[in-house]
Amino acid sequence: MKSKKLTYVLLIVVAFVWYKVFFRVKDNLFGVNNQIESSSQPAPLNLLISKKDTVVLKLDYRDPFLLHSALKLKEQGIQLKVNKPKYDWPIIHYVGRIQKTNSSHPLAIIQIDGIQLFVRNNDEIFGDFRIKKIGRDSVVIKHKQEFKTFWRN
Repeated sequence: MKSKKLTYVLLIVVAFVWYKVFFRVKDNLFGVNNQIESSSQPAPLNLLISKKDTVVLKLDYRDPFLLHSALKLKEQGIQLKVNKPKYDWPIIHYVGRIQKTNSSHPLAIIQIDGIQLFVRNNDEIFGDFRIKKIGRDSVVIKHKQEFKTFWRN
């Protein structure tokens, strides 16, 4: 008999726990007492508008590499040279040239990064490269004030 009483008590406790769980889930999904709050007017936004800061860097500290401050170097008349980064030319091959016997304007065949092009003197390629001189065994190409000669393979 004792086991039947314990079973009934445990069934009542389990039913009560499931009752609480069910209503807690229902309230979380649908709101308290099945009321869904809705307002026709949006809530006002409070935006903080901040002014832009201006920053001035003071670069008169000691240079750890030259062991002098920038101001001392300037006072001594020493100017630091800034090395411009060298431009890495693309892979250019001069294949050869074609020229009619009665023409003075040769046509050069070059390959730039695997793209084969037929060009003449003063032609501009890709907006940056200009063909300056076409010879029998070489072609001179200019890019950003730098000239480079490419020889036929």
